[in-house]
Amino acid sequence: MGLSLALFAVLAVPAFAQNDNNRENHGDKAVANQVISAEVGACVGTALETRDASIITAFTTYSTNVKAALEARKVALKQAWTKTTQQEVKQATKDAWAAYKKAFKQERKNLKIAKKAAWQTFNGGKTLCKLSGNVKIDNESAGTDSQL
Repeated sequence: MGLSLALFAVLAVPAFAQNDNNRENHGDKAVANQVISAEVGACVGTALETRDASIITAFTTYSTNVKAALEARKVALKQAWTKTTQQEVKQATKDAWAAYKKAFKQERKNLKIAKKAAWQTFNGGKTLCKLSGNVKIDNESAGTDSQL
């Protein structure tokens, strides 16, 4: 009796597991083959356009402002070396770097806030598109924008 129970467990359990895997794969195929209407596609396309346009604008603003901060730092550091004493040079250099760090930090913060807002708007917009079933779109790579 014990041997036949052990034999049943060895032979039957993998077969049950295989059936579960088949159901999962079948479910994935059903989602992959789900028809998406032209209206939903256009709606999601609009949400994507809005999100990416916002991120592009935010990055352009960030780049412009960081470039300005670098230019200001360059001018301030050059100006520091026109001072006549070591103490004046040291203080002016310190002030130049502090101003740059403050500006750079603020621009990073502004970019992060803008990217987050763009993704929140996108997620709200695609909800309005009334996706049916288990259709999932374009969130797998959301972390990529955090690298900007």
